[in-house]
Amino acid sequence: TQKDGSLDAPLFDDLFKVATIANILQLIKLPDGTVKVLVEGSHRAHMDSLESDTKFSKVRVSLIAESSIIVILFFNLNSKFSLKYVKSCNL
Repeated sequence: TQKDGSLDAPLFDDLFKVATIANILQLIKLPDGTVKVLVEGSHRAHMDSLESDTKFSKVRVSLIAESSIIVILFFNLNSKFSLKYVKSCNL
């Protein structure tokens, strides 16, 4: 993503370095000429380099691994939620 959307030809330093790798699921061309795009993010990535020519740009990325700290915090939060709310509901 560009830091400044008004630039027509952003350089490497004009872009955020962390991005989302995504798959295009659906393209819909609307009557007014615009295109609606449905995407699904699959991974976070760090942009390592950018190569541009007149037709398109290529980006070299490194995937960012899930942080074990975030996973541990999620499981801790999930277990506390379950202990406090799920058991009290008599499920």
